[in-house]
Amino acid sequence: MLIALVMPAWSADFVVPRDGSLAEGLAAAAGQGSFEIVLDPGVYLYATGGTAHTGLDVTIRALVPNTVTLEADGADMLRMSGSSLVLEGVDLDCQGARCVDAVGGSVELRGVRSLARSGSGNGGVIRGTGGATVTLTRSTLLASDQSGSGGHIDVDGALVVTGSHLELGGAGSDGGAVRATGGLTMTRSLVTDGTANNGGALAFSSGATIADSTFLRNAATNAGGAIRGVGTARIDRSVLCESNGGSGGAVWWQNAANTTNTFDVNHTMFLHSESATVGGGARIPDTSGTKTIRFIRPSFIDTLSNDGILIDSDTSSGDSILVQDALILHTAQHSGTAAFFWRDGQGSGTIDGADYWDWYNLYYPVGFSRSDYQEDAPGFAIPSGCDPLDAIPDGSTANRGAVHSGGIHDADSDLRVAGLDCDEGRADTWRGAPDTTCDGVDQDCDGRVDDDASDTVFYRDFDEDGAGDPGVSVAGCASSPPDYYVANADDCDDTDPLNQTGRTWYRDADGDGHGDPGENVDQCGQPNGYVDNADDCDDTVFDTSPGGTWYDDLDADGYGDPATAVVDCVQPLGTVDNGDDCDDTTGAVTTGDLYYADLDGDGYGTGPRGAGLRAPREHGRQRPRLRRRRPDGPGHGRVRARPRRRRLRRPRRERPALRGRCHARGRRFGLRRQRP
Repeated sequence: MLIALVMPAWSADFVVPRDGSLAEGLAAAAGQGSFEIVLDPGVYLYATGGTAHTGLDVTIRALVPNTVTLEADGADMLRMSGSSLVLEGVDLDCQGARCVDAVGGSVELRGVRSLARSGSGNGGVIRGTGGATVTLTRSTLLASDQSGSGGHIDVDGALVVTGSHLELGGAGSDGGAVRATGGLTMTRSLVTDGTANNGGALAFSSGATIADSTFLRNAATNAGGAIRGVGTARIDRSVLCESNGGSGGAVWWQNAANTTNTFDVNHTMFLHSESATVGGGARIPDTSGTKTIRFIRPSFIDTLSNDGILIDSDTSSGDSILVQDALILHTAQHSGTAAFFWRDGQGSGTIDGADYWDWYNLYYPVGFSRSDYQEDAPGFAIPSGCDPLDAIPDGSTANRGAVHSGGIHDADSDLRVAGLDCDEGRADTWRGAPDTTCDGVDQDCDGRVDDDASDTVFYRDFDEDGAGDPGVSVAGCASSPPDYYVANADDCDDTDPLNQTGRTWYRDADGDGHGDPGENVDQCGQPNGYVDNADDCDDTVFDTSPGGTWYDDLDADGYGDPATAVVDCVQPLGTVDNGDDCDDTTGAVTTGDLYYADLDGDGYGTGPRGAGLRAPREHGRQRPRLRRRRPDGPGHGRVRARPRRRRLRRPRRERPALRGRCHARGRRFGLRRQRP
């Protein structure tokens, strides 16, 4: 069975076909520098168990995105130490184990989907320790619940999340979806249905930057229904909806101890957020050190808590707080009395009271005053949930109860804002939208155009000969075929670029290894009972192949004419099996004798052996040699014939043995004995 092929024409260093070995590919990556492993569509069961791959720089990607599933049952799938690992376009099913466990190095997931079951410890999909960094791009992580921290990801190095969806993350401690202790950056992402003791969606302890993201239905038993953070942080153009926390319904944030930190919230909406104690929207407790808090153009709608609806903080340590251009609607304590801040332990007050500072441009529904901002405005529909979000009207300054100019709004009326919408210019484009039309548009905001659409079946062209394998196919759009796929199924051997249409095979009925030229088939694989040659002249008899070569013997001297060769199974009449006759018109001449030059006329030839000329001879006897006698000798003027004399070879004498020591004296193999 074919296990792996190296295709020099590809960018990949190692290609694993269906039913191949991922382990063999990883072993091949050792010590090779940057290494890429490509996986053919299929399911691969793989787990390193207790063995970690050390010092690798490896990319594992699917030949066609999301047609490959890596499974591990009961043991961590990929354990890495000081390595760089990239997973691209694959699905992970960790079956109760961790997908990636990295010590140092880096882990990057591109276009990955994962399903990790409940487990113990930290990080259900990825755990990074020893300063490991993690990058998540256009990926979807589902249903991972850990007893420790970071239901999906727990990392002590930097974490970067872009264009990704994290859903149903659960943690017994911090960060239902993610815990990052080395810094967090999140952009255009969606975190839903996360639960934890602290930070139902996210927990960070070294600062964070969050932009254009949406948090839906996240809850924390203790602090930060959606986000619990420590250190300088910034949240831009985001939505936190249906967040529920024991303290800080949506956000719980504090500066790091004995440091100066800043918490900036800009153009961000807090919808349907509730806390059981303090800070229905946000809780910022008093801690040592100095902090600067700025809320610019926030929207607090339907936030509820027991105390301190918006912000709970203390400025006695030199903290500063700025709330500018805020929309506050249907916001109240459980007791019915609104309280925005908890300052210096003085309790709550009214909107115009001395308890509030750096507060201006408060927007409220038309016809209402600041004293009843917590009530619904006539004709102003409070959305019952986070979708549709355009229930919050996109009005002008004439309707100050609307989300005001510069705030978050749904420009294309597709019912999605912030991290749910990647193109506010198209009403058919948002995260999770159907992308089933071959129109060249990324409707579902996952970074891949028309990835769920198809109008053509493509076939894998493994050997890049332009012909596809009929056994491996995917559907896609004709305008953008997958890499290494073609729109035909004409290849019968996709591992050999020189073999597309197959070969001609010949029937070998008698099993002698020679085929019958009169019976053949054309196909890729060799059929049973067929061979690749047509050499048999009688396929019913084992020993008549491949036939003999016969020569005409017209003079019947047993020697054939070499110019009349014919191949046949049976010897034709009047033929022999040799072509040795140099004159087939007379039986007296066959191969001829060898003659030498006799320059001195003494009857003995000269020249090296083998340098003579071959001439005809009479059949059965020697031809006479005619010599002219010398004029001054007997028989002058007469010609007589005499037979050619044969030289008799002297019998070879045995060499006497050489005794004593032999010296080469310039010769290669010892001394030659002198002639007697």
